[in-house]
Amino acid sequence: IIIDLKTELNNVNLQLDRYNHTIREEAGIMSDLTKSLNDIKLLEITISELSPATGLIADSIKSFLVNYIDEVNDIINSVWSYRLDVMPYDIKDLDKGITYRFPVKAVEVDNSDDINNTSESMNEMISLAFRLVSLKYMGLELYPLMIDEFGRTMDEVHLIKSYDLLEEMVETMDTQMFVIAHIKTAYARFNNAGISIISNLNLEKM
Repeated sequence: IIIDLKTELNNVNLQLDRYNHTIREEAGIMSDLTKSLNDIKLLEITISELSPATGLIADSIKSFLVNYIDEVNDIINSVWSYRLDVMPYDIKDLDKGITYRFPVKAVEVDNSDDINNTSESMNEMISLAFRLVSLKYMGLELYPLMIDEFGRTMDEVHLIKSYDLLEEMVETMDTQMFVIAHIKTAYARFNNAGISIISNLNLEKM
């Protein structure tokens, strides 16, 4: 009887050890679970605050875009004969990914949902403005300007004002500009250039 009782007591002690071990494991799991839930809350707050659509990054992006686009529009409207404004894309759509689609608002023509859907002459002017402002923000104001057949689709008024702008920028920014142009209004503006090559090809003889 004593042997049987000792055996039973040993089995009970083994079960008690397993139970205590299980309790300790459960306590460890609950502690890990509590920590994980707290981490999830912190991550959710962090994600919300850093969201490109609603958080601090959104505010930063929106502030930057507003300033950037304002400078782009200043350049465009120093040339364009009627009000033509690029608009920052809707900040609430940033959570779907940055599309880089900028609507265009114009006074005398239909508005456009994106720069690429404007007329070719508008697109040339907008692209030039974006390039000039980008050079400024990247600290490359003294980087040579490469102008290839710029203004070929513009009417005479916009063409002249565009090259007025380019000429003024070269003089005030003390930078270089390389121009390829087959329009006399364009290349004749820079007759004081350091190097000027004017080619008048007779295509009928070629």
